[in-house]
Amino acid sequence: MRVVVDASVVVKWAVPEPYSQEARKLRNDHLLGRVKAMAPPCLWLEVASALRKYVIRGVLPNDKALTAAELLYQTEVEIEEVDPRQVLATALKHGVTTYDAAYIHLAEKHNTLLYTADEKLLKHPKARHIKDY
Repeated sequence: MRVVVDASVVVKWAVPEPYSQEARKLRNDHLLGRVKAMAPPCLWLEVASALRKYVIRGVLPNDKALTAAELLYQTEVEIEEVDPRQVLATALKHGVTTYDAAYIHLAEKHNTLLYTADEKLLKHPKARHIKDY
């Protein structure tokens, strides 16, 4: 089974936050081959941005953020290219950012679930909160 994961879930794999335990269960299932986690190419830039925010806030030192980024990348989330025109159409249809639309687009394209901790995305019928994994 394939599932789409967004940056709000992937960051929880490395940084203790609310619902990190559920996110790590999904990660472990992915690593064991029980599910296949997939995402659009913007995933890694969004993860890097989130880790940077943790450094700025003093939650993580630089070296820990860099190590976290490397470990997260090694989880081999399947990255699937998305057509920007289709992503834009999805963004306009659902009233979300193009980054959020990229995740929604993949979930719709593969008729699968999108796991997130982003409240805005939870309005979409394919989206599930990571706490429910």
